[in-house]
Amino acid sequence: STGDENEVYFAANSFTVSLDGGITANQVPWGGDNHDIWVDPKNPDRIMISNDGGGIISTNRGKSWNRINTLNAQMYHVDVDHQIPYNVIGSMQDAGSRRGPSNTIGGGGRGGGGISEANWGGTAGGEAAFVVFDPFDDFTVWGGNYNGMFTVVDHKTGHRRSVKVWPESTMGGPASEAKYRFNWTFPITMSTHVRNKAYVGSQYVHQTLDAGRSWTVISPDLSTNDPTKLGNSGGLTYDNLGVEFGCIVFAIAESPISEDEIWAGTNDGLVHVTRDGGKNWTNVTKNVPDLPVWGTVSNIEPSRFDKGTAYMTVDFHQMNNRDPFV
Repeated sequence: STGDENEVYFAANSFTVSLDGGITANQVPWGGDNHDIWVDPKNPDRIMISNDGGGIISTNRGKSWNRINTLNAQMYHVDVDHQIPYNVIGSMQDAGSRRGPSNTIGGGGRGGGGISEANWGGTAGGEAAFVVFDPFDDFTVWGGNYNGMFTVVDHKTGHRRSVKVWPESTMGGPASEAKYRFNWTFPITMSTHVRNKAYVGSQYVHQTLDAGRSWTVISPDLSTNDPTKLGNSGGLTYDNLGVEFGCIVFAIAESPISEDEIWAGTNDGLVHVTRDGGKNWTNVTKNVPDLPVWGTVSNIEPSRFDKGTAYMTVDFHQMNNRDPFV
């Protein structure tokens, strides 16, 4: 602080303040996942902090704060149901998963004023990963979150249940120590052919046939399993939150014209397909011409007309390549 040389602020995951030059420090509720702090050099009562939730401003040296709401958000994935008007769901960083109408024409919009915040509510999942409607039931939503957390919500009854594939926490350790490497945004794919059938991805493809009450591994490790990509993440302190897990299945897609044809892409650049429901998998990465190595296969869309044909996008920004690959 410019008002007292012994008053020191530390902005990290939590926020701490020292009043004795760093000898002791106390945590204060000034936001979480902090990124930056500014103290007015001419008036130390004025403090600004930026964090994952936005920005906060104090004019009384931290006694009270004004949160600045900005009209932006980080959405991971969105999905829509089959109702009229259709509903939209998605997971939003630091705000959890949300479900709301695409429009409120006809009486739901609080006097015709459009879609309001009151029209939205929570749903399955959390702030990360996929949130998807059950293709056989618009009132059932499947949602993931970091640490492999996974829930199903029935919006007719309000019942929520866990369908987590494996109970072990992966937080705090490197990917090499996890039995199943579930990424921050692990893929969730619902079968459009068989009710209660779904797929999720770690380094394997997992399948349920009973709405998540039990899970079966239906593939080998589909990644490179390169040990140099499975170590600790972080610098002075380790992160190891799953968001940085390498060698994992990042995209899964079931063919809309063949329930036995399943595609899987990894975040270390591999593409596999099975034509017999998971009994045998074929690495078809070399069938993609001029594809650089170590890309993240971010989305796969099997053809609605031709078996054995799929479209995909591959992201190389972590390889310092911003070019689009489709």
